[in-house]
Amino acid sequence: MHRRTLTGENLEKRGIVGPQKFPLYCKDEETIDHQFIDCPFSQEVWLQEIVGLNAQIPQQSLVVSLFTSWKDRYPHSLNNNSTWTKIWNAIPKYICWGILLARNESIFNNKIQSTNTVTAKAEALLLETFENRPHKSDNSLLPEDLSWLGESLRRASIKKNIHLPSHNPKWHLRISEANFKKWWKNQGKVTIFFKGASKGNPGISGAGGIIYSIDGQKQDNYSWGLGQSTNN
Repeated sequence: MHRRTLTGENLEKRGIVGPQKFPLYCKDEETIDHQFIDCPFSQEVWLQEIVGLNAQIPQQSLVVSLFTSWKDRYPHSLNNNSTWTKIWNAIPKYICWGILLARNESIFNNKIQSTNTVTAKAEALLLETFENRPHKSDNSLLPEDLSWLGESLRRASIKKNIHLPSHNPKWHLRISEANFKKWWKNQGKVTIFFKGASKGNPGISGAGGIIYSIDGQKQDNYSWGLGQSTNN
């Protein structure tokens, strides 16, 4: 929203050597608006995301305008208190995040993702966020809304093709440390807690972890200095 994403345009302004072209099947200059909206790759992601909803695809638009006008792009009236309205308003956040991750994968890991993969990952994250909400019993849902939710859930579940992180359906809010330990002990699995970080991005970075046995006893711990790296 503040136009500070480190696209080629902003890297050039700061005198930092970096990619000047949007790396996903596109030769145009990498600006914020082009990256998230106008690039053919991004346009295909938007088209796939809201197919079946008869909503207006964002084109030739500023990112700020996209977020401020998104609610008006829905072709029917929205109930401000409904779960569906919250899901609809969240879509551009997850799509932009998915496009940014795909862009970074291309630059830093030389991996080109398909638009199908980006869309499916964005949908999976969005629907995981809302999966415990009673959206299927929402009286404001229209048939096309229900159809979109069903299709999105189906596509998001095809993990073997899109390499999504596995999702544990047993995850839920644990209200206390004792509650967590009870759940953890019942899993009967070796457990690793781990974390990585960088001071600056990129900057001095490191990672570490602790390994626990099946019965919850600490077995080992490790840490590594990783030199100059990004937080990824």
